[in-house]
Amino acid sequence: YMFPSTPEDIADTKKFIEIYRNLFGDNPKGFRAPSHVIEEETFTVLEKYGFAYDSSVVPRYPYLKQYRGYSGKAPTSPYSPKASNIRQYEAEEGKGGIVELPVTGQSWGIPLAGAWIRGLPVWFYKFLFIFNNPDYITLSMHSWDAVDARFMVNLEKILNLLKNKDYVFKSGEQIAMEKLAR
Repeated sequence: YMFPSTPEDIADTKKFIEIYRNLFGDNPKGFRAPSHVIEEETFTVLEKYGFAYDSSVVPRYPYLKQYRGYSGKAPTSPYSPKASNIRQYEAEEGKGGIVELPVTGQSWGIPLAGAWIRGLPVWFYKFLFIFNNPDYITLSMHSWDAVDARFMVNLEKILNLLKNKDYVFKSGEQIAMEKLAR
C-alpha cells in the first residue's frame, strides 16, 4: 500500500479505509510509510483521515543497515511533530492531531524489528542493555515474520528480556492517546 499523493491515490486511500472499517468495525489508527519514506504533507492527510499516530520516522541512523527513509536525527520518544519539519517536536505539545512514534532502537539505532530480531542473537540485545536502558523502545514486525521459527524463538526471548527490565508494553494507539491527552 502506497501513500496518497495524487487524486487517484487519495481515492485508493478512501477505499482502503472503507475496507478496513468493514473488516474491523473501526478506522485504522496507525500508519507506517513503506521503507520509512514519509514527508510533512503526509501528516496532513493522516490527520484528515483520523489516524492517531505514525511510526515512520527513523530518528537515528542504524550503522549496520541503510534505511531509505532516514532523513536526519529526530526525537527518540513519542512526540507531536512540527508541521514544517516532522523530525522536530512541536513546542506546544498536543497541538497537532497526530503523534509520531519514532522507530527507536535499543542502542546505536539498532531497532527491535523483524529482520534484526531474526538476524541478531538475543545475547547481543542483552549486551546492549549493559550500556543503555532507554525509556522508550519500538518493537515492530511484519505479519510474515511470525512464520519464521527462528524469529518466533528470538521474539519470545526478547519479550522476556524486556519484561525482566520492567518495560511496559503498549499499543501505538495507547501511547498516542496518552500523549494527546497531555
